[in-house]
Amino acid sequence: MWICAILAICWLSDRCQGQTTWRRTYGGLGSNVGSSVSQTSDGGFIIAGSTGSFGSDGDAYVVKTDGNGLPQWTHVYGGMGIQTGVACRELSDGYIVAGTTSMGEYGSYDMFMSRIDLGGNVVWQRSYGTSAWDICNDVKVTSNGFALVGESYANNEGDAFVIRTDFNGDTLWTKMFGGPLFDEAKGVLVTNDDALVVTGTTELIAEDEDAFVTRLEPNGSQTWFKTFGGDSLDYFQSAAETSDGGFACSGGTKSYSNVKQILLVRVDANGDSLWQQEYGSMGDSEGREIKVNLNGDFAIASYNSYANAGGKDMVLFIASSTGLFLLGKNYGGLGDEVGTSLAVLPDGGYIVAGTADDYGPGIRSIYVVRSDQYGETADDTVYEMFDDTGMPDGYAHANSAVALYPNPATTECYLKSRIGLSQIQILDMQGRLLRSWSVPTPERLDLTGIPRGTYLVSALDIQGGRVVLPLEIQGN
Repeated sequence: MWICAILAICWLSDRCQGQTTWRRTYGGLGSNVGSSVSQTSDGGFIIAGSTGSFGSDGDAYVVKTDGNGLPQWTHVYGGMGIQTGVACRELSDGYIVAGTTSMGEYGSYDMFMSRIDLGGNVVWQRSYGTSAWDICNDVKVTSNGFALVGESYANNEGDAFVIRTDFNGDTLWTKMFGGPLFDEAKGVLVTNDDALVVTGTTELIAEDEDAFVTRLEPNGSQTWFKTFGGDSLDYFQSAAETSDGGFACSGGTKSYSNVKQILLVRVDANGDSLWQQEYGSMGDSEGREIKVNLNGDFAIASYNSYANAGGKDMVLFIASSTGLFLLGKNYGGLGDEVGTSLAVLPDGGYIVAGTADDYGPGIRSIYVVRSDQYGETADDTVYEMFDDTGMPDGYAHANSAVALYPNPATTECYLKSRIGLSQIQILDMQGRLLRSWSVPTPERLDLTGIPRGTYLVSALDIQGGRVVLPLEIQGN
């Protein structure tokens, strides 16, 4: 059952120049993260991410809405371990959900796919990977199945990892590539001729990561591999195919400024650069998913951390087909709001999804904005949609008051609490104390020097109650 936190909604104000517009959050009382959004054939939307609201650990989370953003159904996918959702794509008879699971058949963390029906019920679930850590970052539908991308630690430092399957989830081929240091595939695009264009980052020398884009043919052979960037951090998150057969790639860079900027590169069909632009301000910015809009310009889900009401703001960023800045529309409050995914709508408007700390009933909420072609909404009110899935009457899970993110983590994680805390401890699985913080409790927990593994974070509230959360550390 869904409960709207706003008792009265003026539907007449939910129209902006003849286009439906709104701002909404989704999720329960815990930490909820939005990773992908796309429009469905019925005019509604499918939203995917992760939630800590409905179980002891993280679960993949999918919300199906109508065109006004009102939920039609929600489902969580997971069990006793950790499962994170990165994307959900529409099929003719349902959807495919993908992400990372700690409950896979290969050990440690594996990629997973769940094929679900039109109501969100699981038809089948498969896991993919090696005996080492395998992390999923994106999934797309191909002509004969699915393509998963991410990274695998089978070779210690991490390699870009691509898996192509048929529609039953059976593997057709896998491919790992990268140098002696860290490599990661962050996004995948299926071209008009059914090849895969994979984007990500490659560490050619220590502490110098370059953005990469590569083309893999339908049989898995690599046609070309191109890198871009300067002497610092550069990466591509996503690519979009352009009308000339080339591609536009978006991501982030710290090579050309002392803050992170949006990196946008347009390449031809062979991956050779046509132009490169960086966009930013005095704060950090980053480009996530990119799409070509109805005018042939580039729309990017992003964020900016400068001159906002709070920290980061979700941003709809638009550049022309020649790289000229056209629009940077902020959607944010006093906390952090980050845009991760977007789609261009048939009416010329946009749907942008991400995560908000300041809006919603929980510690963090999935945040979705449907705008007109100018990025505007008729009403700036953010309508908070509370999902009480799996919660008996009068019951709130202990973990709804305290959340850790990201989880898994590397050198740091953040603790968000809606209750007063007096002490936080990190313990190993034998109960040995590794690290402790007393009031005032820092939001950022320094994990530097703690080896890879599973740990417990114990949060003691001011009344003497205790909440214990699992934390996976990937290694420093």
